[in-house]
Parts: sequence; C-alpha cells; structure tokens
Amino acid sequence: MDVEVKYYAAAREATGKRSEVIILLTASTVKELINALAERYGKPLSVYMLGEGGEPTDYLTYFVGGVNVHSLRGFDTELKNGDMVVIAPPIVGG
Repeated sequence: MDVEVKYYAAAREATGKRSEVIILLTASTVKELINALAERYGKPLSVYMLGEGGEPTDYLTYFVGGVNVHSLRGFDTELKNGDMVVIAPPIVGG
C-alpha cells in the first residue's frame, strides 16, 4: 500500500523532504505510520511526534485526505492505498 506523506515546518526540517511516498506492507493506521516514520528518521523527527511513552502526541496536526484525524478515528484512523497524510505544525492564532 502506498501513502503519500507531506511534511511542513519542523517535520520538513527533520526529514529534509517536502513529501515522499511511503510503502506500507500491511494495512496500517495513522499511529503505525507515525511510529514507522519516527523509526526511519530517528530522534530529529520522533521528538516532535512521540511522547515519552512512545505514543503519538498532539503537538503536530495530522490530516488524512484533507480531514483532521481527530474528526475521524484519531490515531487509529485506518489508511488506504493512495491516501495523502499531511503532517503540519500546530494551528494557532488570535
């Protein structure tokens, strides 16, 4: 299964990429993708994506198909072949 991942801000700096296609061998969730990316890129990316217990944090905002994962099934959102996952910085404003 192929999933396109787009990186912004700190995630882009940590990976050195704007986007890439990740090949997942089995059906996966957003959480499993996050863990795979943290393992691939190591500490520069994992410090933003994972908390001390190794669980994904809400520091970054994740979108699947243009929808915030928190409007879906959170980090348990299942990915499908061809999905686009966007990893963006926190959205704040005033």
